[in-house]
Amino acid sequence: MSTDFGTILDDLKSSFRVAKENIGTFFLANLGMIVLLAVMLFIIGIPFVLLTLWTGGQFWLGLATMAYMNPILIGSGILVMSIPFSVIFFTAFGSMFGLTRDVVESGEGKAESVFSWFRSHFMSFASAGIILSLIIVFPMILIGLIAVYLNGGPLIGLAAQINSVFNFVWVFITFGLTSMVFPAIVNGAGVQDAFVQSFKLSISRFDRVFGLLSSIFVITLITLLPMIAFNGMFGFHMYQYFNLLLIGVAAWSFISIILWILLIYPMALIATTRLYHEFSGLSIHVPEPAELPVM
Repeated sequence: MSTDFGTILDDLKSSFRVAKENIGTFFLANLGMIVLLAVMLFIIGIPFVLLTLWTGGQFWLGLATMAYMNPILIGSGILVMSIPFSVIFFTAFGSMFGLTRDVVESGEGKAESVFSWFRSHFMSFASAGIILSLIIVFPMILIGLIAVYLNGGPLIGLAAQINSVFNFVWVFITFGLTSMVFPAIVNGAGVQDAFVQSFKLSISRFDRVFGLLSSIFVITLITLLPMIAFNGMFGFHMYQYFNLLLIGVAAWSFISIILWILLIYPMALIATTRLYHEFSGLSIHVPEPAELPVM
């Protein structure tokens, strides 16, 4: 393995350049997916709202009480209840990889293609979403509930810190191992084969895969650190005493959100897809060099 910091930096720079060239396409595609998600989540959430109104919130109170008594059963119940939401989210996420494949192969794509991917690959993306929930989300819910049960109440202090570290490490490892699932699906692999490919590629080329994931985490940390540090140092009740500092943090957070929507998120999708194409020997669009004017 010959991956170094320069290789990871080249991956990011190449993907950032492609994302910048297709900024309008990804913005419209993301906007369309957000609207679609909002509508579908609203429809899915109606039964939960009706259940809350019908029981006066007693259902959720009883569920929380049972969680202390049988964390494994309640953890499984929470996962089952969250599956519809996970399916919608991961299907939208996978649809964005469909658009990204077009961009990586040809250098450009059409925003409306995400709806075609959403419709034509719904079952594949949904099935992958359920499996991803079982791999990434369920263990964290289960371990958290068991920890609360053993602790005899909500986790605070050292226990909460240990649980947070576990969650981060678990998400980092499992997300890296499954990062190639959606690129594999949009390139024609079945759901089972997509997971097999993703695990094999992520393990055999862990330097590139986890190097890219680490770099995206660092970018995330840089964009969120001012807000996290401000909350940790001063807390919500101290905002009124640090007006200038609060304005600076708010401005940084706003700019970071815009950058994530317009460039960083598309860059992460493009970089992941480019890695899959490179590892699998698939085509990657190489921009033609600009012609020099003839004097």
